[in-house]
Amino acid sequence: MKRVLIGTILASFVCVLSVASINHSPLGSYGVAIEEAISIEEVVDIEETVSEEALNMGEIGRTEESANVEKTAKVEETVNLLDEKDESIPECDGILIIKDCIFEGVVYSSYVYHPEVPEVYDYETVTTYNKEVVGYCTLCKDGTYSPTCATGRGACSHHGGVLQWNAPVYKTVPKQSQKKVLISSSKPAYYEKVAK
Repeated sequence: MKRVLIGTILASFVCVLSVASINHSPLGSYGVAIEEAISIEEVVDIEETVSEEALNMGEIGRTEESANVEKTAKVEETVNLLDEKDESIPECDGILIIKDCIFEGVVYSSYVYHPEVPEVYDYETVTTYNKEVVGYCTLCKDGTYSPTCATGRGACSHHGGVLQWNAPVYKTVPKQSQKKVLISSSKPAYYEKVAK
């Protein structure tokens, strides 16, 4: 479009010069021919310059476009490689997959699940002794009981007399019970993680 416009302007300019040369140039038609030759040569030079600039602009545009295309291609290739890498890494579950795996976007060299550990305990037998009432008998003043637990006259005659009739008789009785003995405390479940 530029080339056509420039050619039209220059052609008009040549026509004006030609008329002026015929009327005023002492060379007459020879001067017109020389001016026309000069004008045509200038037109050719201008057209070539415009063409070169257009080509250069086209080359610049193509170069920038090519650079953008290459850059986009490299970005897409990088994204695809990352996606492939993520897909190739297994997901950690802490039980079967515990090494070189990924979980929630983080890559782990070790990812081990440790379940809850209940407390460990044992029982031991403990013996205690309690005084219990096992019967009633006559209690003498010297702190002994009547051998026959006599309740009539003459009871405790050799022991200073009767202190208490029907006094409770105590006996130490062993009693056994089970006592809980803690060996190790419980531990909550947890994950042992080592990120890369």
